[in-house]
Amino acid sequence: MIVKHLIGYLFSQNKNTYKELAKIFKVYPYHVYALAHGRKAKTYNEFNILQELVNRKIVDGYQLRYK
Repeated sequence: MIVKHLIGYLFSQNKNTYKELAKIFKVYPYHVYALAHGRKAKTYNEFNILQELVNRKIVDGYQLRYK
């Protein structure tokens, strides 16, 4: 599964955007890619990354779930 995502990241059209956001938020570019493709955000920083992805129209939106 991780190999499939890694290959998806390597051939992504948004790789430069992922790198730019990773630099801003001090995470790895793959972490931004994973959030953009369905990984659950668990921290405030990850929610900020998702919000920036929405602002740049890479992600349509996200849903907040409470336990």
